[in-house]
Amino acid sequence: MTERVEVPVPYPVPEPAPLPPPYAPPPPPDGDWPVLGAEIWAADGTFLGVISLDTTDPHSISNPEGRFGHPESPESIWNYEGRFGSLDYDLSPWCETATRPPQLILDGRFRGYLTANEHVFPRVDPYWLGQYLGLIADS
Repeated sequence: MTERVEVPVPYPVPEPAPLPPPYAPPPPPDGDWPVLGAEIWAADGTFLGVISLDTTDPHSISNPEGRFGHPESPESIWNYEGRFGSLDYDLSPWCETATRPPQLILDGRFRGYLTANEHVFPRVDPYWLGQYLGLIADS
């Protein structure tokens, strides 16, 4: 049986969002959370952009020419040869064993982790996010 692991928050973040009432349904199993507008912050304090469909916003991870969306930018999660796009860097959302994955902050509140590590909760899968934004083809 796989053990659920709560990852400690390695750096200061705004107060967490209040827990939903007990009757509130959990997020759908496919991870379809309202993530648009969330900021992505690495555990070392590096800002990694904003989740947005806007391909012209300089802060959007969907902007292929921007600092956070360009596949060769050091701050881009889409740079698979960089730290934050790596499959084995502990601060990368793509690392399946990450213990310090990037955090999603929306409206100043922690909303979850952007991580491929299935043992970290709450989480948004980066592969799902790429498909949601139209940046990764559906498999």
